[in-house]
Amino acid sequence: MPRTSADIPDQRDRIAVITGANSGVGFETARMLAEKGAHVVPACRHPERAAAACDGIRLAVPDAELRSVRLDLADAASVATRRRCSVANSTMMCGFRSAT
Repeated sequence: MPRTSADIPDQRDRIAVITGANSGVGFETARMLAEKGAHVVPACRHPERAAAACDGIRLAVPDAELRSVRLDLADAASVATRRRCSVANSTMMCGFRSAT
C-alpha cells in the first residue's frame, strides 16, 4: 500500500533540516513535515530560492515554523559554517507521497 503524508506522525518539538528544499522532493518533504508541526530549516544553495520555498510552504501551512539557511554542499566554507549548528531531535523521513 502506498504511503501518504497521513502516515507521518506528529512532528512537534522536532527540527528538520532539509537540503534541496527549494523544489521537488525536498520541497514536498519540507511542506509535509511543516504540516505535521516540525520546525523546518530549508538548507539551500540560493537564498532567494529558499525564501520562495518558505513562501510556498507558508501558503499551504500558514503557521509553519521556518528558518532557511544557505548551504552549498559543494562549498567547503559553506559546510564548515553550518556544521557548527547542532540539531537535536531531528528526523529523516523517506518514501512519503502527498495525499492530494
